[in-house]
Amino acid sequence: MSVTIVCLIGFVCVFGGSLAGMILGAFLPEHHLSDQSIDTIKAARGVIVGLAALTVGLLVASAKSSFDLKGSELRSSAAKIIVLDRTLEKYGPKAEEARDQVRQVVINGIARVHAAHAQGADAERLNTGAIIDNLQRKLLALRPENEDQAWLKSSALSIGSEIANSRWQIYESLSSSLQWPFLAVLLFWLSGIFFSFGLTAPRNASVVTALFVAAASVTGAIYLILELDMPFMGLIQLSTEPLELALDQLKR
Repeated sequence: MSVTIVCLIGFVCVFGGSLAGMILGAFLPEHHLSDQSIDTIKAARGVIVGLAALTVGLLVASAKSSFDLKGSELRSSAAKIIVLDRTLEKYGPKAEEARDQVRQVVINGIARVHAAHAQGADAERLNTGAIIDNLQRKLLALRPENEDQAWLKSSALSIGSEIANSRWQIYESLSSSLQWPFLAVLLFWLSGIFFSFGLTAPRNASVVTALFVAAASVTGAIYLILELDMPFMGLIQLSTEPLELALDQLKR
């Protein structure tokens, strides 16, 4: 399910809760909305507001931290690719096939990220480890002729393994790590809060507008959390610029 649809459902639940509270409040007997009843409703609402505010704040901070970490992984992979190419360049002409494969790894990586941007994560389409496997085979096929080349091959294999590991970490980050039951509980809390607002609020256009804006703002926070949690899809995306800059460095 797309982030936009989830947020639309969330907005309907939250704003719908306030409208349901207004409608129900119009039919309740007066003693249900006495001063003592309203004070109790406000006290209960305060507890839920505290839980929801803390949860949303933690989710935003966690999603932003995850987004920054994934960006760091992408930049780190690009840097390792450049180092690997320079290592193979020092190895000599016999490493040219391996260097060509390094460039193919970068081109394939850029294409996969663009595909995720355009169409979302598709495990069958994006899970293609053949390119990086071919690179590792090319590195293993090198036959050092002296100690310098032996050291360079060992370094290249180590860097290649790190790139392969980073590649799978980036692939795993294509999908969301947010647990949907957790999000459902959060929406339940928010709907309850707005239901209590509608139950005790005056019934006029200004109040409805204020509740509409508040519901849209809360849903916007959820949208931000989901977008940051899936940085290769949606509006908030990680840039392929590090990989593109690395590709420029590999051109001869």
